[in-house]
Amino acid sequence: MATAIETYYKGRYFRSRLEAKWAVFMDELNVVWEYEPEGYKNEDGECYLPDFFLPTLNCFLEIKPRKPTDSEHEKCWIAVQATSKDLFLLWGEPQDPWKVGQDNISGCYGLFHNDDEYIVSEARYWACCSECNKVGIVLFGATEKLHCCSKNPGHSLAPVNYEKVEDAAEKARNYRFGRIA
Repeated sequence: MATAIETYYKGRYFRSRLEAKWAVFMDELNVVWEYEPEGYKNEDGECYLPDFFLPTLNCFLEIKPRKPTDSEHEKCWIAVQATSKDLFLLWGEPQDPWKVGQDNISGCYGLFHNDDEYIVSEARYWACCSECNKVGIVLFGATEKLHCCSKNPGHSLAPVNYEKVEDAAEKARNYRFGRIA
């Protein structure tokens, strides 16, 4: 099994180059992130530390190199249950939104807490409003959850700027990190 390469970016060490690439991606989209800010424990004593918290989107991100296993998926629920915040489980490198999920190399699940119900949703990815540039993670092809401006009335026909997401993904994939001493 391959070992992740610890990577230095923006004054901190990331456990893997893949996590650092996602930080570059979010920086390109002007999404504020915190890296591994806090861990959580369930009643069984199982611990979980999400990779990122996004304060402006009020959600967590977990990054995996490949499609997550059932046990990895289950572990993410610890943070959702402890905080009632959404968690997005992404795998693979940042991608062009139209390629996500087509080949199992990259994708995104959303894990949500809704009242007393816990929901898993596939086909999620990053979107950017064409009018005001607000960024969020939404049901693929829709911006209804952005509720950002008068040009985005909260339905799936609102304009989406996928070019901005594509550009951020390309910059993240091609970013040259410095050498680790």
